[in-house]
Amino acid sequence: MQYRNKKKKLSLRKALEYHGAVMLDFFETLNQFRLTRTFLIIAAILVCGAGALLALEKGNDFYKTYFDAIWYGVVSMTTTGYGDKYPLSIWGKLVGIFFMLSGVVTMSIVTGNIASFLVERKLRGKSMNVLKRQKNLFIICGWKTDMELLLRDILVYSKDLKPDDIIIIANVGGERITKLKSLPDFTKINIVQADFHNEATLRSVNLADSRRIMVLADYANPDESPTETDSKTVMAVITIKALVPTAYVCAELLNRSYERYLKMAMCDEIIYSKEYSRVLLANASNSVGIPHIIYELLDVFTGANLVTREIPAGFIGKPYGEYSRFSASNGNDILIGLLENTGTIYEMKRLSLREAQKTADMAQLVENLKKTKNLVGNLPNINPPAAYILPENSMAIFVTGRSLHGQKNQ
Repeated sequence: MQYRNKKKKLSLRKALEYHGAVMLDFFETLNQFRLTRTFLIIAAILVCGAGALLALEKGNDFYKTYFDAIWYGVVSMTTTGYGDKYPLSIWGKLVGIFFMLSGVVTMSIVTGNIASFLVERKLRGKSMNVLKRQKNLFIICGWKTDMELLLRDILVYSKDLKPDDIIIIANVGGERITKLKSLPDFTKINIVQADFHNEATLRSVNLADSRRIMVLADYANPDESPTETDSKTVMAVITIKALVPTAYVCAELLNRSYERYLKMAMCDEIIYSKEYSRVLLANASNSVGIPHIIYELLDVFTGANLVTREIPAGFIGKPYGEYSRFSASNGNDILIGLLENTGTIYEMKRLSLREAQKTADMAQLVENLKKTKNLVGNLPNINPPAAYILPENSMAIFVTGRSLHGQKNQ
């Protein structure tokens, strides 16, 4: 007898676990269609409305059980209207009207969400098929509140970049994506609606053949703290560099305390957006017009710009002064310095390590290895001495201006 009771308890537990798992799967499926909350609202309306109907229609033979009231509620809310049961009292009819109006609203939400989900999934699948065939993509991870303006500036700066060369990976709502892609200039931009720090998502795009990867301080979720935003940036950069060490990655940080993690991950460029604002404000407290000068040099639509250019191979290993005189005699643009160790940090350190190991002197080898460890990529060297020897993997920094005819020098 005791064994039989124990067996019944075990069977009951298994049954509860099974039905609990079924219910969890059901709600997870609903959540994929964004319908969990709507479903719970419908259930609450049916339960409360059916109880009120039973209380108000005590003399009505149509409502003998609670199930009869629920049946009427379902038939009314789905606008089926069999007419097999109906209220007789004024208050009962008001409950019926409430059922009907609730049904119109909730059913429109249900069908709308299902349609939106299916359309987004179809577009995402189509987008991923296109991306698998494309190379030389400019990949943007994250979202900005002024995404439209950022994309316009990127396309103006990068003349050889077309909208269909850009892929945005961001976990944003479908309405923001629809709004962006409805603009004529951005209809061909590829958008993947997913977490950009997720390894599976990053594997699905062609990272190895991308021209550049930009990781933004993500504003897809405005409720996130700056710490959470920077953590996602660091996770994305670490994942990208683990998948493709040679990928060129530029990342935006809100808090400089996360800088060391990006440097450990060999991030090639770091943008300190909030710190730049602080530095400009500090300069404005003492110097005159510095913020205006910086804006003039950085904004694409003003008369002058900062640009970097390749140095002719014949000048590598020669004095900076010699190249400065050459550039001054070949246009109105002004040479202001060098950008050293250009390219990916991974590639620079690999080449530096190869050079460091060429010496047979142990002391010199240790010194070379220290230099390799402390190597900084994309290091600006503004206005070096004329005798400074131009190193390999360097680019020239120019300030471009307008010609006498009002057009910017190329």
